[in-house]
Amino acid sequence: MSEATASQVRRLAMDYLARREHGYAELLVKLKQRGVPGDLALKELQKLVDEGLQDDSRFADMYTRAQAKRGKGPLYIINGLTSRELDSNEAERAIRRSKMDWVASAVEVVHKKFPNGYDDQAEKAKGLRFLQQRGFTAEQSSKAMGSLKS
Repeated sequence: MSEATASQVRRLAMDYLARREHGYAELLVKLKQRGVPGDLALKELQKLVDEGLQDDSRFADMYTRAQAKRGKGPLYIINGLTSRELDSNEAERAIRRSKMDWVASAVEVVHKKFPNGYDDQAEKAKGLRFLQQRGFTAEQSSKAMGSLKS
């Protein structure tokens, strides 16, 4: 696509955005992978940003909701957003904007994993590690494990 016109690049970017929200950097990478020259991709993406069709904070909110729905915690979500080259401050703002009760989310996740509670300290430690691997803080994980029957 080295001979791409501006309208072709815009259409390609819009096709990606029609499927789901994309972060600016993520969209730039996809366009370059399709052979769009960098300067043309940057110019067309900036137009989309100016028109409000691409918005990193909207992308962050969508990503946060989707991952929280899958039982992921705030640390996992922030890491996912920053790995997609989103500013860490924007990632943290998305977590705050979500107004999620992360302890309740951790409780729900751990109750699915351990529906009958835990029998001993080894199982409790396993549950804590499980929650922390899913991106919940130590405090959130501890409170969630405390809600289980031992």
